[in-house]
Amino acid sequence: PPSPNDDDDDDDDDDDDFHDGSRVVHYTMHGLTAESTYEVIVSARNSKGEGMESNSLIMSTSTSVPPKTPQNVHMKSKTGYSIDISWSAPEDSEVNTYEAERDDWYTDKPFANFYTGKEMTARAEKLLPAVPYSFRVRACNGAGCSAYTPVLNITTKATGACTNRDDLTSGKANPNIIDSVANCIYDCAPQYWNGEQLFVSCTQNCSHTELKLSLDCSRCFADFGVCIFRKCPVQCSMNYKSNSCVNCYTKKCIPRIMECTGLPEYFLD
Repeated sequence: PPSPNDDDDDDDDDDDDFHDGSRVVHYTMHGLTAESTYEVIVSARNSKGEGMESNSLIMSTSTSVPPKTPQNVHMKSKTGYSIDISWSAPEDSEVNTYEAERDDWYTDKPFANFYTGKEMTARAEKLLPAVPYSFRVRACNGAGCSAYTPVLNITTKATGACTNRDDLTSGKANPNIIDSVANCIYDCAPQYWNGEQLFVSCTQNCSHTELKLSLDCSRCFADFGVCIFRKCPVQCSMNYKSNSCVNCYTKKCIPRIMECTGLPEYFLD
């Protein structure tokens, strides 16, 4: 290309080349063809003449059209807390990256990106058991992005007494369900001193009748309360929200309720 310092250059090309204050010169070449390879050689000239040519640089332009839609989106594997999906590359397309999105039925969140990369597989993590999730994927390059794939619907595995559609629907209707269960435990606490079983019945009945949780799920939370009284009586005697109480039952009781309910720790926090 001509030198930006050429005295014969037209002023109309001023936007295509400039000095940035150093010895580096920038130049933009226009009118090239998509998906083509060019050899670029640079030389400098002044009033004394033209200097030696630089080494050649081989450059290729990218495609001028977005890629086609990825194909064959499918589930590779799933647990109660994660889902792996995979797909195939679109035909006759240049792809720089793939973008995968999922929605969230439990929190009513719309589709949102959870993966951007070159691999044709992605893992969605920190999911809830027995919850339906929808996935879609698109391919992108310098010219734009493809249409999204058809939606792929996958339900995570059930893992415990509370991971069923009825209990999850009750939890979804009450965004503060864990705090509400904690209140049941706290309100029934005086019954514990009259007999452990009275406390269990009180807590189970509160969770079942007031929070609309199943009896099996409610029993898990009642047993959680028993664990707190047995393992953390001193720390939780005055205030079950105190740091000492929370630290104690997190260490000694949360694993037990996770196993019983099937709910992950990030949901129970």
